[in-house]
This record gives sequence, structure tokens and C-alpha cells, in this order.
Amino acid sequence: MTKITLYTDGACSGNPGPGGWGAILVASDEAGNVLKEMELSGGEANTTNNRMELTAVIEGLKQLKRPTAVRVVSDSQYVVNTMTRGWKRKANHDLWRQLDDLARQHTITWEYVKGHAGHEYNERADQLATAAIKQVYGKNNHSQNSQQITHSAVVYIALKMSHKRGRWGILIITSDGELTLSDWLDDVTENRLALVATLDALQNLLPHTETTIYIDSDYVLNGMTNWIHGWRKRNWRKSDGQPVMHDDLWKRIDELARKHQLTWLPLDESTNSTRARLLVVNE
Repeated sequence: MTKITLYTDGACSGNPGPGGWGAILVASDEAGNVLKEMELSGGEANTTNNRMELTAVIEGLKQLKRPTAVRVVSDSQYVVNTMTRGWKRKANHDLWRQLDDLARQHTITWEYVKGHAGHEYNERADQLATAAIKQVYGKNNHSQNSQQITHSAVVYIALKMSHKRGRWGILIITSDGELTLSDWLDDVTENRLALVATLDALQNLLPHTETTIYIDSDYVLNGMTNWIHGWRKRNWRKSDGQPVMHDDLWKRIDELARKHQLTWLPLDESTNSTRARLLVVNE
């Protein structure tokens, strides 16, 4: 008899913010040998972690075309405990309705697994969700410069806060070589530190550069991919009419960003991201 297991995970860069989900359907025989796998993923530009966790389960169950006995394995206590222990549903009612409809069609066993604990399929689902977030960021590039692109670069920006002292490290890789930058500021907030580091990176790019920027700041990522368009239209005011904080830095970053074609992504676990992080280890 074939056994069906659905492994799911959701992730969000900022909460709310750009998010992604991943799901893996696994069919195996009674001995546990894998017969077939199906990977699914997707993302949204403005969502929450809980919505992505729910979406992963919903999209996975939608692939089952007839009533099925399925084991759902998730690292979300929010999902598992709500379905098994009756946790109160305070939000996301649209998704809960979809999940309830699907659950009535199948015989589901719910299983919680601790995230980032080395579970093979949970780790793979997490990787799918994280990759989906990057795709969402890629679709929301801030700068699409109409001028001819003459250079290319990849930038990694790492940040470190210790009390009110902040330090940043930047690795810029171009076809001509590499440039590393690092510095620090006293009496600074994490958000302002991220903006200063971003400004430092942009000031060291050659004109008209197609650049992918990996940065360790949800504040900058959301600002450059989502918020800044509205701020600019409202003369650097938020939707509630209040002035944008740190607008002195945002305006300078916006001016420089318009000279390039930029893609903004969260700092990942690659070797070059690690190299950027090492620049801020020693203050």
C-alpha cells in the first residue's frame, strides 16, 4: 500500500513582508522506500509567516485528486496545534476555510517537527520557501535604469549591533576584482546602520551597474522593494501622513539607486555572504 506524506514550510522576510512557501509530497511503499516526489513552491509580495505556513499545506493538499490518507508534517505549531488541539483562530480565516474544506476530503494525520533540526524534508521545504522569497524580491526590483548598463556587480552587506554601536561589512564583486569595506558608528539604531551601509555600498559602484545586493536587513529590503514608491509619491511621507524616518538617508539612497539596475535579496548562507559577515566579527 502506498503511503503519502506532505512536508511543508513557510517563511517571511519581515512579518509582514515578502514571503514564500514550500511543500513536498512523498509517496512511499510500506517499507519506507520513496516511490515518487513532487516539489511545490510559491510566494507573495506582502504576507505573514503564518499565512505562508497555511498556504504550503493548502497547496500541497490540492494536489491530491481523490480522498487520500495523508500524513502532514510541519514545523508550524500554529498550523498543527490549531488542527489537533483546537487553538483559537484569530486571523487568516480565508485560509482556514480552505484548509477545512480540504481536510474534510481526506484522512489527515498531523505531525509537528522542530524546524532547522536536520530533518531532510523539512530542510528541503524550507529551502523551497526561501527560494520563493528571493523570486518575490526579484520581481520587485527598485531600479530599472533605462540608461545603457555598462557594468555588473554582486554586493553582500552584513550588519552587527552591539548595544548602540553598529558595524557593517561589505563585499563587492565585479569582473575586475573584489572590494571589501567595513566601518562602524556609535549611538546608532539598527535601521539607520543598515541605511548607512547601503549608502556606502552604492557610493562604491561604478555608474550604470547591474547589481544584485544581498543585505542583512528586512527594513532596507522592504523599503527598496515596496515602500519607497509610495514614499516618493507622497513627498517622503508614510501612508498615515507622518514623515519617513531617516529620510535624509533614504533620499540619497534613492538618488544613487536610480543610476543602476538593482535587485534586492536577503543575505543568504553562501560563501560570499559568510565572508561579508566575517568583516563585522571583530570590532
